[in-house]
Amino acid sequence: MIYYKYRSLENFGRIVDIFLNNRLYAAGFNEQNDFREGIFTFLGFDRTKVLDELRVNDTEMSSDLLSLETREKLLEWKCEFRILSLSKTDKSQVMWSHYADNHKGIVIGVEIDTDNYRVEEIIYKEIPHLSNCITINEETALRILKHKSEEWLHEKEVRVFTKAPTKTVNVKISEVIIGCQMDLETKELLKSIIQYTDDDRDKKVIIKEDYCELHKFYKCGTTESTCPRDLQCTN
Repeated sequence: MIYYKYRSLENFGRIVDIFLNNRLYAAGFNEQNDFREGIFTFLGFDRTKVLDELRVNDTEMSSDLLSLETREKLLEWKCEFRILSLSKTDKSQVMWSHYADNHKGIVIGVEIDTDNYRVEEIIYKEIPHLSNCITINEETALRILKHKSEEWLHEKEVRVFTKAPTKTVNVKISEVIIGCQMDLETKELLKSIIQYTDDDRDKKVIIKEDYCELHKFYKCGTTESTCPRDLQCTN
């Protein structure tokens, strides 16, 4: 299955690295763009189950409060994970604007080796709730990191999990969609880089042009191809 990474060209050296080494950066959970990333609520843990799993000293834990040791252990597990955020769609105008420099960047279609990486779809609900029906372990931390608010539903996010100190995920690049507002010189340079690195791939990367309404409707209100894109209307 192909997943999509929206990217601006701001750090062009990293763009070159993506195509040269067939890898994408995986961020720590503290680097995610949602400040609520990794939070959770807790209700009524069985203290014996928690203590058996974590082997911590129970001095202050009550039936409705997670101990400091447990919270610190969960934080430690969350910090061990690195996250590559991808999308199931390449047609989100919001993400083209936010992550791909308003159609001046690119969208990279990639395939992930699920034998080597854990791939999980985001669950769009409010803050995840932990209860005494589960055991607190590393899987609990990953479960927390699989949740996001419904406000992010438009991203159709899929997360690839790896472990620190690894900071990249190896990918198979299948296609590249070039933003419709990218200047011609940059576009040709990018195509040359992709074609140059194609020699090391089993299958050549498909290069596509992004279609956006700006290519069809100009500020002057005409669809004529002779209308310059930078025309400023006076009325």
